[in-house]
Amino acid sequence: MEKKMKILTDKISDYQQFGTVLLAVGAFFYIGIIIPKMDKVAGYNIGMLITSILFLSASILFLGKAKKLKKLLDEWKES
Repeated sequence: MEKKMKILTDKISDYQQFGTVLLAVGAFFYIGIIIPKMDKVAGYNIGMLITSILFLSASILFLGKAKKLKKLLDEWKES
């Protein structure tokens, strides 16, 4: 049981780190849309917007998964 709890703790840590990194990268892509640039290529804004949405969605997915695993770990610790 201790080994499973250790593995679960490691997964929670990894998912939180993945979520945080993806959130930061998604925010940088979003900032790239906001900052005006003179020589933008056609479709630049749409590509950056789609990429930003994908990164932010993946961030939400990983952080949600970490939250679920943390609840599971808390339940295991109680019993």
